[in-house]
Amino acid sequence: MAEEYVKELAVQYDDDLGNVLASLFKRNARVSENCEKSGFVCRTLSDDFAGCLLTDFCPSPTKKTAEILYFFVNRDSRGLGIGKSLLNKSMTFLKEQGVSRIVIATTSVSETMKPLLDENGFEKIGPGYVADLSSF
Repeated sequence: MAEEYVKELAVQYDDDLGNVLASLFKRNARVSENCEKSGFVCRTLSDDFAGCLLTDFCPSPTKKTAEILYFFVNRDSRGLGIGKSLLNKSMTFLKEQGVSRIVIATTSVSETMKPLLDENGFEKIGPGYVADLSSF
């Protein structure tokens, strides 16, 4: 799943910038290896990967705030509502787990993702976006 995103970064941006963004993405994944992750994966009817959203409670020991680590929909599967479904399922699941906020770093937010975040109550705060689940 993560490799699909890394490949897309290389295609979407020139070699140098794509490589830098891929490196940041991979480093974020390594830093969070020992944390408590949860998420959802979407597959096509032929069982091909279509998208995923992975969250983590790390580094908050209170588990009141979760971070979106990966949020990716394959280019061929975009426009079908997969991202919206993944985000809604994740927000509902996290709220049921007692999470009150979700944060996402701006390095993970593509231009196409911003309207979806806005529709779901995320606000641009500092270096990222935050959603208050009490209003969800």
